[in-house]
Amino acid sequence: MKFEVNFKRFFLVFILLAFILVPLQFFFHKAYMYSYYVRLPEWFMAGDNIQIRFLILAALVQAFLFLTLYTQSSSHFPGLKGGMIFGLGIALLVFLPLSLYQMAVVEVNDLRPILGQWLNLGFISNLILGAVCGTFYKR
Repeated sequence: MKFEVNFKRFFLVFILLAFILVPLQFFFHKAYMYSYYVRLPEWFMAGDNIQIRFLILAALVQAFLFLTLYTQSSSHFPGLKGGMIFGLGIALLVFLPLSLYQMAVVEVNDLRPILGQWLNLGFISNLILGAVCGTFYKR
């Protein structure tokens, strides 16, 4: 089944997603998680040492791939609710197994709260992405 993509709408929604994700990721990693990262300097960069360009790149890649999957999928309902359900599905598919794998192999107990917070960010960001896509990307 082939879906037609409205490239103008795709680009505008992508820009909107980027403007939401970049500050969210920046706040999460630079401010909220600072106290976690600074306690484990052998594992994490904290504060001004965080590589902002990689946060921006990760947010852009996440926004693009999420929107691409959203526009090519027929398995979701339209609108806000459908977008959020789609976002939840992506989070369950990607972030939950990834977090379980990390919990299985990470031996350092100090890292486990960080993994839980990353899981929370994965779910929250994908619900937001789904809500934005469902609201602003109409077929």
